Amino acid sequence: MIAIVVSISSAVCRDLPQAFVLPRRFLHATAFSQVKYVLLVDPEGTLQTTHFTVNIRHAGSISLLDISGRLTSFEAGALHDSISRLLKEGRKSIVLNLSGLQYLDSSGIGELARMYVSVVKGDGQMKIVGLSPRIEEILKVTHLYQVFPEFPSEEAALESFPKSSRKEII
Repeated sequence: MIAIVVSISSAVCRDLPQAFVLPRRFLHATAFSQVKYVLLVDPEGTLQTTHFTVNIRHAGSISLLDISGRLTSFEAGALHDSISRLLKEGRKSIVLNLSGLQYLDSSGIGELARMYVSVVKGDGQMKIVGLSPRIEEILKVTHLYQVFPEFPSEEAALESFPKSSRKEII
């Protein structure tokens, strides 16, 4: 299996030659999203497409990241880039909404752990919501369930931050 990783925005898609444009069902980027497409080619030459999306919203000084798709070694860079950019902007209060996460491998687990350490070392907080039973089981097996503060909803996670940090979600 050969993997080709393409990181693109919806604006860039409009400028690509037709041969490179993915079906519209894969294009759902916003101005605040980073979408990474992974094109998998198996030995028979069959092309399979998957995607990973990080959609960033803000509630006051708190950043909410909606993660969807598969988080593997191919997509980990998009998550790393998104969180690193937020930290550089001084946004140290982060909520990861993993309700759209379909698959998580060891590289994805490692990236979540690295990002958590980066945020905490930078005097910030990172919390998670939206764990599916499958992702929750992975975090339990790896004992990361004890590390990440997990909340039943975005509202509960937002309430756990100091009141001065919270405002309307943008």
